[in-house]
Amino acid sequence: MHKCGQLTVLAALLTAGLQACAQAPAKAIEDVEPEVTAQVRDMVGQLSSGQSPAARMTERASAAATGDALAGMQALLKSCTKPPALVLQQRSTKGEDRRYDYRVDCGAAPLQLHVEFNKAARVNVLTLNRLE
Repeated sequence: MHKCGQLTVLAALLTAGLQACAQAPAKAIEDVEPEVTAQVRDMVGQLSSGQSPAARMTERASAAATGDALAGMQALLKSCTKPPALVLQQRSTKGEDRRYDYRVDCGAAPLQLHVEFNKAARVNVLTLNRLE
């Protein structure tokens, strides 16, 4: 095979490998705090019905989960079963804040949910995105 042909094959293999890595869901980790996951599941249920879980959020997070942002989250959650399946993928801490990343299984289009709780167990950050 000519060198240019070998490079083309190599480039195709690298591209396919990178796409597979980007699409492969992260593995689940053990959920040692099921009460946190239950709270998150309740919040996701509220978001899917167009309600902001403001009572569980800091002022900053509550302000960010209104209007267009709330409508966007509701649209993303539209295809999910009720309640959606949450798979804990990562748990970490930053100072006194606890961070959780979940895969939200919504049919063919899984979502990524990131939640950060402060030391008072109120949500500082809540983001929901489509997994690419």
